[in-house]
Amino acid sequence: MCHIACSVTNNRRSDIARNTAGHQRNVIFLAYSARHAETCAPWKCFIDGRAGVGKLAVRAQRDDSTVDLIMSNVTPINSVISNGARDDKGRWLRGPGRPIGSKNKISSELAKQIRALGPRAIAELAIAIDEKQAWAIQLVIKMVVPARLIELHGSEPADIRDAFENAEIGADELRTISAGLEKLASIETVEELRARLTELEAMIAAQK
Repeated sequence: MCHIACSVTNNRRSDIARNTAGHQRNVIFLAYSARHAETCAPWKCFIDGRAGVGKLAVRAQRDDSTVDLIMSNVTPINSVISNGARDDKGRWLRGPGRPIGSKNKISSELAKQIRALGPRAIAELAIAIDEKQAWAIQLVIKMVVPARLIELHGSEPADIRDAFENAEIGADELRTISAGLEKLASIETVEELRARLTELEAMIAAQK
């Protein structure tokens, strides 16, 4: 069962539970009054999908009463489904969907407008700095200067260990520095291997 929100002409809200057992063109729904779901019998609703995309003609019947329902907050259904296209088993066919790689037009246009404001924002920031406004100065410092400047007496492992033991750097800073030095060392090793490989290639070429 799936529930669809709708409203009745007398402004009473109802929950529509679709009966998925049948595959007739006029899909049958059972509507329960939100206020009297336990005491009143359900409405039997006949929905004609031929009214157009997102526009369903609904007529509810209960005993001798007949009420027209007005669908609201309904997502427009696919045009293939609205035309009643089904497979040999009576299931709705899948529609074309959204094109691959398509983007939200509103978001793209908004992003372009924001990017266009970049030069003006920089100009206003420069004016604020000239006027010695604290927020502008703090913003530039935060964006340019690292969170903390660390001065080491050397870049050898022993120097870094001494700085950590003397509480000059913290554990997180030690891990960051160690990872950076390790990466630099690996780059130097690769460059050294390339140089040796070049020398070997030159020696082999000279012996031929």
